[in-house]
Amino acid sequence: MIEVAKQKSRQYPRIDYQVADILQWQFPVKQFDAIVSIATLHHLPLENLLPNLQAALKPGGKLVILDLLEHENIQD
Repeated sequence: MIEVAKQKSRQYPRIDYQVADILQWQFPVKQFDAIVSIATLHHLPLENLLPNLQAALKPGGKLVILDLLEHENIQD
């Protein structure tokens, strides 16, 4: 899928696709304009991961999440 995405986005040279274990990767601080996750984060410990994602975004950067969530209570 990464190769297909690279081919389809060749006209946007600033896109950089990362393939890594998100729980082990050392996030660079304030490097990304956007981080996108689709149907993945519900498998991961968010309390540790979300602060790392936030720190990796540049000021004004966007975290886009499309995921599944089972609501247990109103706070969810």
